Amino acid sequence: MEKLINGLIGQYEKGALSRRELVGTLAALSVAGSSAFAAGTGFQSAGINHVSITASDLQRSVDFYSRAFSLTRQPRNAANLVQLNVGTNAHLSIRQGANPRFDHFAIGIQNFNKDRVMADLKARGATPIDGGAGAGLHVADPDGLLVQLIANGGAG
Repeated sequence: MEKLINGLIGQYEKGALSRRELVGTLAALSVAGSSAFAAGTGFQSAGINHVSITASDLQRSVDFYSRAFSLTRQPRNAANLVQLNVGTNAHLSIRQGANPRFDHFAIGIQNFNKDRVMADLKARGATPIDGGAGAGLHVADPDGLLVQLIANGGAG
């Protein structure tokens, strides 16, 4: 519990948590008690939901991944975005863009509740960013790489 509280204070001192968020989280901790956190409450990752890349030539990349890895296209219509099935519960998102790169990967969460996951991430010392409607949350790792948290099976 002490490590968790020290982490929260550290986030507050860095400006990652507001005073209101710090006090609210500390109050929730006092109500929950240390045994609840020791038991591993909060969200659990269910698996990788998707990986997102940016490609300089969308169709060329879709053709490559489809051919090389036998990936089938999802029937989703979106400008400059194609999603290819990887197994039964994951996909590869390919977006058209000027700078080909790894964009992010997403972790699927069973029974995803944005407010609960956001509070839990803050309690774990992470700074979640609301992704907007249907996009879940994003968290930057220590090197700035983005991790998306989304409902397990979500399209993201």
